[in-house]
Amino acid sequence: MALSPNRNMKFEALEDRRVMTANVDIDLDDGILTIEGTDENDIVEITYEYDDGQIDEVVVTVYDEDGDVIKDRDYNVEDVNWIVANLGAGNDGIVNNTDINMNANGGAGNDTLVGGTQADNLFGGDGNDILSGNDGNDYLNGQAGNDTIYGGNGNDQLYGEAGNDLLFGQDGNDNLRGGDGFDMMYGEAGNDTLRGDDGNDFLNGGAGNDYMYGNDGNDRMYGGDGNDRMYGGIGGDLMYGQDGFDSLYGEAGSDSLYGGDDNDRLDGGADRDFMYGDAGNDVLLGGTGNDYMRGGDGNDSIWGQDGADSIYGDNGNDQLVGNAGDDYMRGGNGNDRMWGSNGNDRIYGDAGNDYLYGGNDNDYINGGLGADRLYGQNGNDTLDGGYDASNYDWLYGGAGADNLRQNLKRINPNAYYYISTAYLMDYASGEDTISYSYFG
Repeated sequence: MALSPNRNMKFEALEDRRVMTANVDIDLDDGILTIEGTDENDIVEITYEYDDGQIDEVVVTVYDEDGDVIKDRDYNVEDVNWIVANLGAGNDGIVNNTDINMNANGGAGNDTLVGGTQADNLFGGDGNDILSGNDGNDYLNGQAGNDTIYGGNGNDQLYGEAGNDLLFGQDGNDNLRGGDGFDMMYGEAGNDTLRGDDGNDFLNGGAGNDYMYGNDGNDRMYGGDGNDRMYGGIGGDLMYGQDGFDSLYGEAGSDSLYGGDDNDRLDGGADRDFMYGDAGNDVLLGGTGNDYMRGGDGNDSIWGQDGADSIYGDNGNDQLVGNAGDDYMRGGNGNDRMWGSNGNDRIYGDAGNDYLYGGNDNDYINGGLGADRLYGQNGNDTLDGGYDASNYDWLYGGAGADNLRQNLKRINPNAYYYISTAYLMDYASGEDTISYSYFG
């Protein structure tokens, strides 16, 4: 074979070179180019050689630790269909600068494996490895050790396995799985799927409509841009939907869920959860446990579900439902509708013209500011329209022995003349009490 004039040839003595590195075995059989490494630090590069601007040969070059060439082999490009590399023990490196598929295993040691432009399969083996898929739909598995894995372009599969791993999906619709240990995963561009598995993991979906699963451990999850779905799994998880119409499911454990911008759905699941709708018209579901829930800005719908929940509508025209348990509910600003349902509930309309319903059991209902309508319904309820001389409230006691509080506004500071701020209505059975308080 004629030598290329551009090839950098060296003929110095090799006595001081590591003998095992020089004995890297390179073989071509039935279209499969096989590279067998040694127990030393093997560095292998696979490139093309060109003739008149056309790809002519596949060149395999082996370097020592100083970057000196100690072995190379050339093969006709038409004869090579696949590359298989087993680098063995040692801190090895391999770079595939071709569009030929490669299957590479780093073995023991801290290895660096870089794929080509097609679909490569890279296995780090034991040790703290760096894997980079580059172009193509790659399969990248760090195996044991604290590995760093880059998917590159294409729809890639990234697996950290054992150890504390760092995974970057980069471009494409990627699948990232941390495995055991404390893993950090970044989906980046594309519609990605991220799974934390065991350990306290960090998941960031980046741009795109992503699916994220914390699984076991106390995980931190960030949706990024796009309409994301996030599942906390077991443990106390911290979840941020960020931009887009996101769905957050805390599942088991005491979780904290933040919807972010746009219209989000938050479901706390089991145990005591903390939920914040933030901006947008959000839906919050408490699940089991004594939950703390805030709608934030926007017209929100909040259901406490089971447990004694604390529910705040905040800004906007909100709908709040306590369901089971002795709930504490505040409408905040806006014209709200609130239902205590079951349990001995405390319901405060706050500002705005609100509709407040106690439901079953013995409830306390306070209209606050605005022209409110209060309905005690079943149970021995206390209804208080609040102190607002510019608006009139309607108080309906319903069934049970209710206490309807009449607040009287003093209209002349020099005389004891007052006006009522509420209409008291109660046509149901029960011995009701009407009480008065004065202000102004």
